[in-house]
Amino acid sequence: MALSRFTQLAANAAFGLKRSLGILERQSPAASWSSVALAANAESEFLHKWKSKSPSLPIALLDRTFLAPHLEQYAVALGHSPEAEAKAISSGRFRTLDNEFTSLGVPPEWNRGQQTQTSAHWTKVILNSDAEAVAASSASQFNWAYTLVRAWLLTGSDTYAELFWNYFEDWIEKNPPNRGPQWVRDEAIAQRLIAVIFAAQVLRFHSATTDARILKVARFVSASATRLHLTHHYICTRSALIGLTSALALFSAGALWSQLPEADIWRSHSLEHLINEGKELISDDGRLNGINSNSAGQVLEILTLTELILRCENERESLPESLHRKIRALVVLAASPASADRATPNLFSLSGCYRGDSRPAIAAAQILFTGTHFDAGPWDEEALLLVGPLCDSAVIV
Repeated sequence: MALSRFTQLAANAAFGLKRSLGILERQSPAASWSSVALAANAESEFLHKWKSKSPSLPIALLDRTFLAPHLEQYAVALGHSPEAEAKAISSGRFRTLDNEFTSLGVPPEWNRGQQTQTSAHWTKVILNSDAEAVAASSASQFNWAYTLVRAWLLTGSDTYAELFWNYFEDWIEKNPPNRGPQWVRDEAIAQRLIAVIFAAQVLRFHSATTDARILKVARFVSASATRLHLTHHYICTRSALIGLTSALALFSAGALWSQLPEADIWRSHSLEHLINEGKELISDDGRLNGINSNSAGQVLEILTLTELILRCENERESLPESLHRKIRALVVLAASPASADRATPNLFSLSGCYRGDSRPAIAAAQILFTGTHFDAGPWDEEALLLVGPLCDSAVIV
């Protein structure tokens, strides 16, 4: 939603005042992971309810052996495989947001360049902008989690599933709730939360996904969503796109971890925001209002995952048809020759296509919202991993 300059300045002033007065620190106190409450019930009861009642994304229910041949085909077409990057990750080398690799060691130095601030409350951290700190912060967004689960789906090697869990456990050990640089930026918290929730869905029935690890994810989700919900209104005044990303993270947390104490609040508030903002941002002709048109891929990914989660909760539930019409128009416009060559950043790293390729996001949205599909290709990997068998049943247009 387009906001006036006055509204943005007022929001900035209110945020700064809350920060300087220590209000935000009191509202999001530094804590240990063990102190993060899961529910009034015992851990065993929480686990039982999550396993029996929590919705599963399509990827959690698909047989790996069904997916592997498709992923192999995509890897051959692109000339590279997620396994090569997964091996680099296992040696502590991570792809940064500018598509370079940086070595953080094993175990990774998640806070390299900012080690002196790891004990500080997030409101008192001054972020370091040098290259090493930025690279470490990039790795802490967990984009590498998508690569590891793709490598496991392709090869069946349990090494990659175990590596995800080892790195996740190492990260939470070094970044307790609300302390240090990794709890400052809403966008980073949101992207990390989405990546962990998705990886946990992929590995939901894997032997490496022990009860102890499920409980660790639950506490991670609770702490991350609580922190994100605290500043969501403020971040929406700064950036509509980051506001949407944060809303998707909160909706994913509330819907897929519905046994957590604040889950209903996260879910209801974020879904309302996703629907209202989606209608506001997308014109009837598919054009984007108030944000760069190059963000079409990311907007489509956000709304695609939102729709998928709704359907997983209840197969008859869906985003409003009025928003569906706008999404379909956005898909048509984004897939047009005039838009095809524009670099569009992706929210998910669920294909081997380069980061600015919008086709994976467009294909997934087109299949889900229209049941049709443009020419098949390696960009279909994201659609397969998000919407599942619908990818094969879509009509080629």
